[in-house]
Amino acid sequence: MCTPTALIVTSLALTAYSGYQQAKSQREAGNAQGAYYDAQARNKELEAEYAMKIGTKQSEIVQDNAMLQGKSLKKQQAIFNASNKARMASMGLEGVTAEDVILSDYDEQRLDEYQLRHNADMKSWSIMTDAGYGRWTSLNEAEQNRYAGQNARYTGSVNSRNTMLGTATSMVGTTLGFGMQGGFGKGWLK
Repeated sequence: MCTPTALIVTSLALTAYSGYQQAKSQREAGNAQGAYYDAQARNKELEAEYAMKIGTKQSEIVQDNAMLQGKSLKKQQAIFNASNKARMASMGLEGVTAEDVILSDYDEQRLDEYQLRHNADMKSWSIMTDAGYGRWTSLNEAEQNRYAGQNARYTGSVNSRNTMLGTATSMVGTTLGFGMQGGFGKGWLK
């Protein structure tokens, strides 16, 4: 048969072990949650990096496409100019009138080239601006995830300490109650 003292000691041991396990679980849960948020932060940093890489590549493609369109435009303009000169020569037009037509065509062609370049530059600017905003958003979210991870670890640590303190308080209360009822014999609390 078990004595009341052996029962209380066993009860205290079980309470201590249970409190320790609960505190350990809370600390581990906080660390696991923190690791989850750290992984989320790393993912957001990668997203930020990729946003800029993709934006840069898209901008390069727009600029390369504009360059090809510019070459094609110049070729079409050269064919058009040659055709105009031949047509005017066949009609016997020379001098100021022919030069005016050629200069007018040349001015129109330059405006077309500038418009093509402007459109490409504006599209590139828009792409890079969007990429920059995407990067900023992802880095912001990464920072928030890091903060959440720190909070999770801190909360797990605080909960763990509170559980240990609660367990200790419970054990002291049980011990005092048992002792006050004479469980440890006379004079044990002197």
